[in-house]
Amino acid sequence: MTEPVPSSSKLGKKPKWYFADDELARLPSRMSMDSAAELKYRREAAEFIQEMAERLNHNIPQHRGQINQNCICIAMIHMHRFFTVHAFAFFNMYKEVAAACLFLASKSEECPRKLEHVVEVWFRLKFRKAEVQPPFNEAARKNGAQLLVYLEGILLQTIGFELHVDLPHPIIIINMKKFKQESQKLTECAYWFATDIIQLTNWCIRFNERTIACVCIYLACSWADYEIPQTDDCPWFNSIDPDMTVELLNKLTDEFTRVYKECKDCHARRFIQKSKNGPIMAKSIAQLPPPPSPPVLQIKKENGINNTTTTTHKSQSSTAATTTTKNHPIKSSPIC
Repeated sequence: MTEPVPSSSKLGKKPKWYFADDELARLPSRMSMDSAAELKYRREAAEFIQEMAERLNHNIPQHRGQINQNCICIAMIHMHRFFTVHAFAFFNMYKEVAAACLFLASKSEECPRKLEHVVEVWFRLKFRKAEVQPPFNEAARKNGAQLLVYLEGILLQTIGFELHVDLPHPIIIINMKKFKQESQKLTECAYWFATDIIQLTNWCIRFNERTIACVCIYLACSWADYEIPQTDDCPWFNSIDPDMTVELLNKLTDEFTRVYKECKDCHARRFIQKSKNGPIMAKSIAQLPPPPSPPVLQIKKENGINNTTTTTHKSQSSTAATTTTKNHPIKSSPIC
């Protein structure tokens, strides 16, 4: 196998990790496949990272060296970036690449795992559905360790040793405290939306972390029927991402809503199921079908002062609730 040329080899130029739609169509990862097939491989690799981390965390006390969700998301972003430079057709061992991404991220995020443990979890997950289970002996352990270390080296060259990754999660936590101080569950819901976006979409190579944070906050607040306040006649998202527009927010919200409907097992859905009785439930969202398009977010003004209220759902059927929210796009507000 010929070692590919890393993206950072061009005169030391910092890699560009955000791509427009026309640039995405020309990526090496689109070789011999369409966008749907490519996204399928990306999702499978991200899900493999998530499952590996959960297996590696088994029987480890919480907050005592567990691989946290931020580390898992960073590993997924490493994987997404890797496959903007390399093709799935060339690196058809995408599960091995996923394992190398998690191994690297666990070290950079200070929750490392022994290589032999990572190799064993990778091996057992990879061959769990095989009709004939290959033996995990010393030879398999040694070969697996050599392969993951080799792929880790290629990964480091590909990302230009750029181990620091900006995630939308801290931005969500900070701004949710500003918008609604006493709603931990609402913040957690937006937090898990961010994880689902990284795992189920290719947004992390299309949009920056601030754009993703805006969408997650809007989704969580909309589905909880909470009106986000704005200041100085500026949209609320202007303080998070100055480049965000109402049109883009609507577009991305609709796109993720379709993804959410397709994927039955995602973090935000599991979180909502656990929160049936919590204050985040405007009308027992957990009992509804996949969420509708977001409702209008309006700010009521009285005497020049912004008053934000949380609307309480009346006793209506879930069908009526869905119909009501579908026909209300976001109203444009002046951009500062």
